[in-house]
Amino acid sequence: MKYFLLHFRYLIAGGLLTLIPYHPASAEVQIHSGDTIAFLGDSITKQGSIPTGWCGLVVSGLEKAGVDASPINAGKGGHTSRDMVNRYEADVIARKPTWMILMCGTNDNPNHGLSLEESEKNVNVMVEKARSSGIKVLVATRPMRGGDTTENAYNAFLRNSAQKQGVLLADVFAAMKNAQENFRKEHPDAPPDAPFLTIADGTHMNPRGNQVIAECILSTLGLSPEQIASVKADWPDPNQIKGLSQEETSKDAAPAGGM
Repeated sequence: MKYFLLHFRYLIAGGLLTLIPYHPASAEVQIHSGDTIAFLGDSITKQGSIPTGWCGLVVSGLEKAGVDASPINAGKGGHTSRDMVNRYEADVIARKPTWMILMCGTNDNPNHGLSLEESEKNVNVMVEKARSSGIKVLVATRPMRGGDTTENAYNAFLRNSAQKQGVLLADVFAAMKNAQENFRKEHPDAPPDAPFLTIADGTHMNPRGNQVIAECILSTLGLSPEQIASVKADWPDPNQIKGLSQEETSKDAAPAGGM
């Protein structure tokens, strides 16, 4: 248990602000007061809507930076990119958000066995429909699972696609990988795959994971290092936040076992 009861300083020491490989040339904050943000994803996104979840932290972080934006949480437990395409018109387009933040892929494979080709097609369809509807897009890479820092083809596609399509990319996988590796350096006796950022199921975020994802997204949206530091100063110590239990997360899972 000692491996997971770490102080907030490890997040600060992680150097997460340098991990976004693709971002706007301007340092100006990309989201403005009055904008609406649709968070589209699976249960990681659905559960991120609480104040200490990653979506909640993004919204409050923007507010701290002087941006009053309204969230629309369109996360649904167990959903794949295929499911998101099928509900896309109703859950995103019809609600006319200014921005869409898309995080998907955790359920595509291995949970439901979608091929990489189908996943790529689904993501491209959603990004293209958003842009043609005048919705600005930020795509997040698929979060790390448990303590596994192995790179994957899905995230490689997302990085390349975001750059080609000219949309923002928040590389949350890279940010989580960096935090996980710093944890291992500080605790060399920990098991190789000991999860530092997720709860016991290895998929859903604990308070540390939510904070790492939120910081990555806020940085991608253009908040300066000074603004990020000010935002994080208001965040509670993740070790003092009551996290989601396995039983609580199971309520959001699809019958097929998706997250």
